[in-house]
Amino acid sequence: MKICIFTHCYPTYKNPIGGNFIPEFANELIKRGHRVIILIPRMKTQVPVDFGIPVILFDWLGGENLLGHLNLLNPVNIIKIFTFLEKASQKLKYLVIHENIDLCLVLWAIPNGIPAYFVKKKTGIPYSIWTLGSDINMYFHNPPVRLLLKIILRNANSLFANSVDLRKKVERISGMKCHFMSTVRVLTVQNKTRTDVDKNKPNFIFVGRLEKVKGADILIDSMIELLIKGTDAALYILGDGSLRVALEKKVNSSRLNDKIIFKGVVNSDTVAGYLRDADYLIIPSRSEGMPIVFWEALQMKTRVIGTDVGDLAYWIRKLGVGEVIPPSDKTKLKQAIVKCINQKDITTSVGEVKIPTIEEAVEVFLGKVNRGY
Repeated sequence: MKICIFTHCYPTYKNPIGGNFIPEFANELIKRGHRVIILIPRMKTQVPVDFGIPVILFDWLGGENLLGHLNLLNPVNIIKIFTFLEKASQKLKYLVIHENIDLCLVLWAIPNGIPAYFVKKKTGIPYSIWTLGSDINMYFHNPPVRLLLKIILRNANSLFANSVDLRKKVERISGMKCHFMSTVRVLTVQNKTRTDVDKNKPNFIFVGRLEKVKGADILIDSMIELLIKGTDAALYILGDGSLRVALEKKVNSSRLNDKIIFKGVVNSDTVAGYLRDADYLIIPSRSEGMPIVFWEALQMKTRVIGTDVGDLAYWIRKLGVGEVIPPSDKTKLKQAIVKCINQKDITTSVGEVKIPTIEEAVEVFLGKVNRGY
């Protein structure tokens, strides 16, 4: 089977975190004898990481902008999104015809499901959709977009979601069966990987996009308040986004830039190193499906403070690997941080837990789509 994976988010040398589970998923398909092509939008100065998988780029007016970072209240950005949809449709149709594609796997129903829908109407080539959180959670209560989602989902040949909570939402919108398919990657740390973590004090880490939905603003406000009151701890921020400038300014004005450290976008080895050396990963998201970084933390035996969103609370409690707090609640977040610091042995790591594998995800995918081939 020849599969085109269509996504707007894929690892680049400048931003290796985005879509970092996709290459392992694609390579597992290739190992099983399938042919895979990745279709992504071109970013002016961001070159896709070479994983040995064919990557096809299409031009649009977005330039350096990540699609998820565009402010839809800006008319210029609306034009950019329309060019994305137009150019993606053209390139996807071309690939389907000239590369003899058997199936399109679309990551994120909105916006990527729109080109796949029209290409299916024109060529008859089926598509499957893998929903990953933001595409459903952002629009679940938006009637016009929800209607569009329903059309896209109902015309897919199979539906997948990376969390049980998300799977239920997709089924409510579409009226169709949606299958759980986890997003995970193997995270390894090289012995030579060194970090600047001071292990003589409690250390916390955030890994993700610096956007409102990820809750980094709540985390930093909470940590600033604790540090000002004399708490001895450090917070490392790994990632970038539209909030970074404002958040760094807030930290600098509080003169706490030696205790709240922004590391920017880093590679997988560095992420693994900080997760290994930190005492707790904090996931303060306002909305989630199931964040990949949760499983990465467990691979590094690091405990987690996470909000009660998506499947996150379920897994923290089931596996006994940390603390659960309500989303957008600074008081509860501060209490959880203090509780973790005051534990007799904060360095107590996670024991052996069953972590989903990429092989299991591919088994689910092929089990549902292979019937027609």
